[in-house]
Amino acid sequence: MALREPPLKREDVAVGTTAVFSPREGLSLLDFYATLVDKAGTSSAITLAFGVSEAFKSQLSDNTKDNQIVFLLLEKRDKPNPKSKKEFVALTAKNNVYSAWGAFLRNPVYQWAKETNARILGLNKHVSYIHSKFLLHDPLGDDPIVVTGSANFSAASTKENDENMLLIRGDRRTADIYFTEFNRLWNHYYFRSVLEALQGRGQALRGDSLFLVENSSWTKKYNPGTLRSKRLALYTGMTV
Repeated sequence: MALREPPLKREDVAVGTTAVFSPREGLSLLDFYATLVDKAGTSSAITLAFGVSEAFKSQLSDNTKDNQIVFLLLEKRDKPNPKSKKEFVALTAKNNVYSAWGAFLRNPVYQWAKETNARILGLNKHVSYIHSKFLLHDPLGDDPIVVTGSANFSAASTKENDENMLLIRGDRRTADIYFTEFNRLWNHYYFRSVLEALQGRGQALRGDSLFLVENSSWTKKYNPGTLRSKRLALYTGMTV
């Protein structure tokens, strides 16, 4: 029996669970995953253990602050490769894309609770922090899609490796569980990512920004257009 062709459009994803296997000819499947991230109604989220592929950058790079919010959870920070001849494309808040990546707190204040990672523990020689593989398309809506399995959302995983993925549509409980886990990981590393980025620019995190204030100045962090206001809007507008 011939292997069933995978869905390559959102409307072709059946309600329930669809299994997809690799390797495949071409990158149409990877492009479809990128479309699920790019064309979500309110939000999308994805874990990327081995960097942001061109398939995702080509679709997300023209997004603006008016597009849906996108969360990327990366193994390491996406930055230019000095050995690459290709122009580096950065996905930032200008594209309504927010990234967190695996980062280690080197500040001595935090070393009382020793941090470690998978590589130090000998659990994984390829990655230290993020090796999950899942994509969430409108996880808080009434018709979410969860993509999860063994593939790394990369060209190699699509065309060369033996991989399997499940496309789960319309199961809000499954979407809730995956979105909760994504937020757990993303929030854990986002602070570390910000701190690492500031230190890389020779800046320091303001100590007073870590404490509660006794006036209304804290509300500025929730002004329209801020990350906090966008995340709050996701929850107030979620399907219940």
